[in-house]
Amino acid sequence: MEGDSLKPDEVTFLNLLKGCQTEEHLEFCQLIHNCCIEYGHETDLYIGSCLVDVYCTFGRLIEAWRVFEVMPKRNVVSWNAIVTGCAERGDGEDVLELYEQMQVEGLHAEDITYVSVFNAYAETTNFKQGRIIHSLILFSGREQNLFVDNALVDMYGNCGRLIEAWRVFEVMPERNVVSWNAIVTGCAERGDGEDVLEHYEQMQVEGLHAEDITYVSVFNACAETTNFKQGRIIHSLIGRSHGVIPTSEHYACMVDVYGRAGLLDEAAQFIKQLPIEPTSVIWMALLAASRTCGSTILALHAAAQV
Repeated sequence: MEGDSLKPDEVTFLNLLKGCQTEEHLEFCQLIHNCCIEYGHETDLYIGSCLVDVYCTFGRLIEAWRVFEVMPKRNVVSWNAIVTGCAERGDGEDVLELYEQMQVEGLHAEDITYVSVFNAYAETTNFKQGRIIHSLILFSGREQNLFVDNALVDMYGNCGRLIEAWRVFEVMPERNVVSWNAIVTGCAERGDGEDVLEHYEQMQVEGLHAEDITYVSVFNACAETTNFKQGRIIHSLIGRSHGVIPTSEHYACMVDVYGRAGLLDEAAQFIKQLPIEPTSVIWMALLAASRTCGSTILALHAAAQV
């Protein structure tokens, strides 16, 4: 273009920036950014928003902030991008401050932004700030959204706030497998084995199937409640009926289920009949069970396999 004496415009740079998808493209993005500055387009609303979004995608929050701060005008895209970027980096205080500033300027976060924010709070177990934003959403009268509600259930569950998670879950106008998995996993992390199994059974009633990670929670619940019979039934169904291929972690959990029930012989037999080569995780589960039950011979055998 330059060779033909054609000057790139805003559309040219927007299309170039759209090609920046991964960290490998960071150097290219910075080159395009410099060209935007050279041609006087850095402060353009759409280019600035796109740059903020791209830098946040790369986790380069400092560069994103620099662009964001020099923009004379910002729209909901640029605000959502910087809020999401801070959330994914775990900057809870900044997220809350930015969110409040958005409200002052009369802009509203998008559903995907709320999901990112609540997911970030779930990872950092910062439920207090998440609860503030949740309250603001309720106060605004915003319509419920399945994905936002799922993120809320997951956030409260990860933070051990099962009452709040259950409140959100109960009033959801619709639920999907993600909703159920979030509440089951939350109960499991708090050690509510009976609730885990009850929710799991309700999922089956509604025709929904748990995911890989949820089965880990379910088997752990069976181990905690020494309910080896139900654990055995669920394990027999996981591959045949539920379309989930058991992993070594699932097998290790079943060994733990037998071990907690004091059924070491059954645990050892279970390992012998596995369709895969037992991994160190599986042998470690047997070792732990053997130590708990005081079986020195089996413990030595398991330790030799790790």
